[in-house]
Amino acid sequence: MKLCTLIFIAIFPLLAFSQDDENNYYSIVINTGDKPECITCKSIHNTNLDNFLKIDATGSTDVVIKIMSNYTNECIRSVFISAGSVCYISNIPEGLYYLKIAYGYEWSNKVVGSFCFAKFMRDANYQVGIDLLDYYLKKSDNGFQLPSYELVLKVISGNRSNEFDADDVSERSFIGDFFSIR
Repeated sequence: MKLCTLIFIAIFPLLAFSQDDENNYYSIVINTGDKPECITCKSIHNTNLDNFLKIDATGSTDVVIKIMSNYTNECIRSVFISAGSVCYISNIPEGLYYLKIAYGYEWSNKVVGSFCFAKFMRDANYQVGIDLLDYYLKKSDNGFQLPSYELVLKVISGNRSNEFDADDVSERSFIGDFFSIR
């Protein structure tokens, strides 16, 4: 009986996601810089480091950015950015990171039992960054250099090309990232 329960718990998110009913999602009002609900992410900060990742999302779509540890593949920070906005993600711990990005319109959630799912309802596009962001302190003649980055994402509806080096991935590839247990 315990084995059956464990198998059901492990498979339930896949079943719920594969039987995705668009009508069970509800739109979320969310502000630039807020952590989206239903995304499993640790929200790790290092307040001793005054660094940042500046995201210029002045294109026409909303964006969800996830900063992922290159070593553990765990999300250390996630933010929602409204179309036409600029957002600073600050106090990023030392480490090597890549980005996961979702573009689209109408950020929405769905709760199935104790599981919470999130996605864009219209014109969704998902990418995983190829470029790595090195946030390790660099020794210099004057002490240490504090790395920071700026990413410009000017996505225009119907034209997903930009200068960010990333691979398109399916929404399904985010199943482990875009749902959480409540």
